[in-house]
Amino acid sequence: YTLLLALGLACIPFNPLRAARLLCYGWFLYGAIFLVAIAVAPRLPWLRTVAATLVCLIGAVAWYSFQVEPFRLEVTHYQVVSPRISQPLKIGVVADYQTDKLAEYEKRAWSLLMQERPDLILMPGDFLQANTRSKWERLRDETNAYLREIEFSAPLGIYAVGGNTDFRRRWPEIFANLPVHTLRDTKTIETEQFVVTGLSVEDSFSTQLSVPRYGDKLHIVLG
Repeated sequence: YTLLLALGLACIPFNPLRAARLLCYGWFLYGAIFLVAIAVAPRLPWLRTVAATLVCLIGAVAWYSFQVEPFRLEVTHYQVVSPRISQPLKIGVVADYQTDKLAEYEKRAWSLLMQERPDLILMPGDFLQANTRSKWERLRDETNAYLREIEFSAPLGIYAVGGNTDFRRRWPEIFANLPVHTLRDTKTIETEQFVVTGLSVEDSFSTQLSVPRYGDKLHIVLG
């Protein structure tokens, strides 16, 4: 466990996700094996009992963490009141999709979004996770095909910006031939009902960022 921790912290450049993965292996796999070894040891009955209890606890936490919680898909509703809109506006937001596969759970996320029938859809980046270009391209094609299959659209438009896990110049390919405004660089789009300013990744992290006002229209800043 200590060795795995040292390896995770020594990753150059430091990758917190890789370090967290190593810590999970250290705790849920090697830690459990170590406790099982103690639990079957012939001496110290009280220690065997403690070790066996901890093995059961670790197993329960691992089962919930890897098999239950990640697939508990929920739709959360917020109500925002603004004098800048004259009629109700339903906005759907899908943030940090960050998937390395397109399976039933991922498809259900998109389908639930469409079932909500939003007037406007916002997507603040971090779409796909792939450690090779070929895998990313496969995910891109699969995602694009599925979104076309479910007729991914919204009456007042769909707006997307890139995230810091996306290929900086290529992520818009995910939404090729779909009714999606892909904003790679900071740009403002004004419609009759509202204004959308999409931010580049650099501007999203800027602490000095300021955006202009656009009259009395609702102004949405997406980063």
